[in-house]
Amino acid sequence: MEILSDSKYQLIQYDTETRIIGNVWKLETEKSTADEFKAEIAKFGEFIAKKKPVGILGNTLNLRFPITPDVQNWIVSDFYSVIIKTGTRKFAVLVSTDLLTGLSVEQTVEENKEEELMMKYFDDSEKAKLWIKQ
Repeated sequence: MEILSDSKYQLIQYDTETRIIGNVWKLETEKSTADEFKAEIAKFGEFIAKKKPVGILGNTLNLRFPITPDVQNWIVSDFYSVIIKTGTRKFAVLVSTDLLTGLSVEQTVEENKEEELMMKYFDDSEKAKLWIKQ
């Protein structure tokens, strides 16, 4: 597992064997601003564009930043389009146990209208990886 970035808000890793890129959000996201959060997502997008993975595993279990409608719209219009341009077709999301954050993640995923990008929720990373590999 190659560590691509390790900031105070997220860890970004790439598995060269499976070609799955993933990020693990950290508890510190509770203190992030919308601009900082968007910058972290943009950074993740840059690594996705560079690595062109077969799938993405987003771990939101420790995400504490409540994703506002404005940020949701930005993710859908900017971040998802970056993913689609790479040819990546599967995005598995480990859902947060925090109710409000979990709901904001789910709402963001549900805003995805891109048919080329399949997104699915999981509570187990191994099941998520198996789905991506299918």
